[in-house]
Amino acid sequence: MIPREKYPLWLRIFLAFCWYGVIWCITELPISTTDSTGTFWEWIGLPALNGSFRVLSHMFVFGVQSLFIYFVFSPIFSFSKKWIFFTLLLVALLGIVDEVHQSFKPGRFPRALDVGKDVIGATLFLYVTVMSKKKGRSLLFR
Repeated sequence: MIPREKYPLWLRIFLAFCWYGVIWCITELPISTTDSTGTFWEWIGLPALNGSFRVLSHMFVFGVQSLFIYFVFSPIFSFSKKWIFFTLLLVALLGIVDEVHQSFKPGRFPRALDVGKDVIGATLFLYVTVMSKKKGRSLLFR
């Protein structure tokens, strides 16, 4: 196995792009509209969970995106305010691009609040990962 600090830059960039491709494809799916996910939650008898599911979905997919982006700049996930700030800025920009993309899809509507959810998810994922690594209790690496 390759030591984690030896992953080539092209691979780390490729992984970040691939994950954003997953986000792009999710936006393309007709089932990812508010009405479609709401119908699912109504079907199982828990319509109130639709909003929570959608918030957590934003936080999760962009939280993972933040880890891939941070991995590009810091392959060993060492603490760096500069790279954390730059990663959060890139996540915000990708969130804006995703919202613009949604504006062209039928049944989808761009919301500035969704970009906020994306950045909050990214912040939480980065905080847990970097702080656990800093304290020697890494969730991702041993």
